[in-house]
Amino acid sequence: MSNDDERNIPVWAYETIEIEDPDPDWMDQGIRERKELLQILSAWGVREVEHIGSTAIPDLPAKPIIDFMHPFHHSKRLTA
Repeated sequence: MSNDDERNIPVWAYETIEIEDPDPDWMDQGIRERKELLQILSAWGVREVEHIGSTAIPDLPAKPIIDFMHPFHHSKRLTA
């Protein structure tokens, strides 16, 4: 890879990934943050937010990042 190529790669693409032992607080943290997100996003009609990813699975080693997803139900509303 040339130096020009290296400058175009974002830092996150080569950062070390740290996998941590399971933390029982991840589930509780997901519940708290989900409630907060729903409160904030309800102004835009968001009624569902799901805690996803490895921190949502009890007893699984994971990156200590709480991930969320808003389910998408209305593909018929999309236009080209």
